[in-house]
Amino acid sequence: MTVSLRLFLLFLPIFEIAAQSGTGLFEYDRLRIPKLEGQDIAQRSDAFVRGCAFAGPRGGQVNLVLVTPRKAKIPYAAVLFQHGGGQSMTNYFSEALVLARAGVVSMLTDAPARGDGVISEINQTKLDDSQRFQADVVVSLRMALDHLLQQKGVAPDRIGFVGHSYGAVAGGVLAGVEPRIRAYVLLGGLASEAEHIRDNRSPYWLAMRQGMTPDEFTQTLRKIEATDPAHFQRISCRWRRRPF
Repeated sequence: MTVSLRLFLLFLPIFEIAAQSGTGLFEYDRLRIPKLEGQDIAQRSDAFVRGCAFAGPRGGQVNLVLVTPRKAKIPYAAVLFQHGGGQSMTNYFSEALVLARAGVVSMLTDAPARGDGVISEINQTKLDDSQRFQADVVVSLRMALDHLLQQKGVAPDRIGFVGHSYGAVAGGVLAGVEPRIRAYVLLGGLASEAEHIRDNRSPYWLAMRQGMTPDEFTQTLRKIEATDPAHFQRISCRWRRRPF
């Protein structure tokens, strides 16, 4: 377990977020949240483990693992996890089991939405599709949060978020548009994904550049820049030591 996550466990919530008004890019119909479907996928003495999914914002489905304490008393603190690029929703499963023993519910999301005809790699997009791809990741996490808050015994004022890399970028936006999350651990994130895509020469981003004209690439970066975390992080620290 990382030092950052240990600190997170000791000091939830470490800080509160002063969220700015949400931009329309990340809005959705809160009254029509897709139903969460799931089934048990593991038998454990310390936790209930369910594999779940709900319909994505624009098709496909968002898959996730829900880990709930078996023996702890309610109310529960809860953590929404988002893995990094090239990883999967099982990446933080070990941490979720540790948290379950401490009386914490964990939701491990696999984003973006996946399914027939759904693009699940941003380097296969361009122009408005690239911007919508980025926005959909955040919207999917907000929908996942809706389902997390609906779990029996979850305390709405004790919700945290852990994101790594790709997940930290989404978390940086959430910090500005999602007032229901009270504490964040963002590992290896970027203030500007647009700058990262422009300057990075990895084969992944070169494939994106080569899939469009130079003018389209410039316009695509401008579209993505509108979803960069740097525009949404407004954090107001209010230090309070508070045990689970």
